[in-house]
Amino acid sequence: MLCCKKADEKLTSDPSAKLSFSSDTIFFDTLFTSVPNITKRLLVYNHSKNAVKVSHISLEGLANSPYSLIINGKKSFSDSNVEIRGKDSIYILISVLLRPTDTTNAYIVSDKILFNTNGNIQSVVLESFAQNANFFVNAQTGCDTVWTAGKPFVIYNQLTIPEGCKLTVEKGVKVLFHNAATLKVEGTLIVNGEKGNEVLFGSDKRGKIYEDQPGQWSGIQFTSKSINNRINFSIIENADIGISQEEISDNDTIPELIFSNSILRNMKNEGLSLAADSYLWNDLTYNILGNNILSKGKETVYIRHSTIAGYSFSFFRDFPLLDFSKSSGKTRIENSIIWGDRSNEVASGGDFIVSNSIIRNFQPVPGNNNISKDPQFKSPFRLDFRPDNLSPAIDAGLSLGISKDLDDKNRDEKPDLGAYEK
Repeated sequence: MLCCKKADEKLTSDPSAKLSFSSDTIFFDTLFTSVPNITKRLLVYNHSKNAVKVSHISLEGLANSPYSLIINGKKSFSDSNVEIRGKDSIYILISVLLRPTDTTNAYIVSDKILFNTNGNIQSVVLESFAQNANFFVNAQTGCDTVWTAGKPFVIYNQLTIPEGCKLTVEKGVKVLFHNAATLKVEGTLIVNGEKGNEVLFGSDKRGKIYEDQPGQWSGIQFTSKSINNRINFSIIENADIGISQEEISDNDTIPELIFSNSILRNMKNEGLSLAADSYLWNDLTYNILGNNILSKGKETVYIRHSTIAGYSFSFFRDFPLLDFSKSSGKTRIENSIIWGDRSNEVASGGDFIVSNSIIRNFQPVPGNNNISKDPQFKSPFRLDFRPDNLSPAIDAGLSLGISKDLDDKNRDEKPDLGAYEK
């Protein structure tokens, strides 16, 4: 760090004196406009035995730059006559606040830090990917609101769909959540994704280190007032609980939630916490620290052609994939794969039957025509849960009228078990 010069230390004026830097480019991953972002640091080294005076340190864009610098504790876009003694270094802290624009696509915002040392000009590049967004802070949607692809929708704290109102989310939309934020559904949520253009529900932290980190936001919460929800071709990731329901006491079996053709992954607790009538098909759930699916009420649950996987490659898993032990409702699981690295992956309860499925459980599970063999996924380590060539899942299912798989590929007359057709 910068300190006072030694009494006998010379201050060189040699024009060949050069600084060196901890990086030649400071890169900020995708940042949202108008939101203050993380601060990064740059180390500036003087490897000479003599002190140098950097006559000017500044942003190339000066006061018009979205970047700002903190040099020797002072925030500015420039500083003058900064001394660095021999064999020493200084820190420069860099922050950025990006201005909104009209574009919907991500774009690059660049600048440079310029250093003038004895007439020798050097530079360090600053780059950010910028993304405009629609922001909601403790807000409610309108009734019959439709979101279409373009700018992401970023939620702070909570966004509520009021009772009697509907939010429709069309293909390709990104719904991103700040720390501990929640989508609370008192009305109805309709998600209309498609293969290759899924609707994403995830964290607003977009750096690579966050891409599979659980617990970054709270989750989608359906209250007891919510009805007629449909989520198709979605990806829900990196939350506390992906989907949770409050208990609904009704006398019908009309599903309050249909969850189909979707991937749910990287949850800190449960993947789906069910307490209302639900129908799940062509779904993949994995990397869940708690139960992939927890059922805790009197609800009717149908699970068909789903792959429910649990492998502890990067964390310790202490819960079965399915926990229906507290359920007093009706559960039917068909043509599915329930497999992980625990010897007992199912805790059953209520009227619970599994049939024509691959299931790993040392204790008997109610049902028939089930297989207790490794499903031979292509590569669980690489998160590819499609059946390999010798998988016992191939042609082992019964026709359930689900004509396509999670890849939107046609199923044949002898469908494969799980979410994918070989």
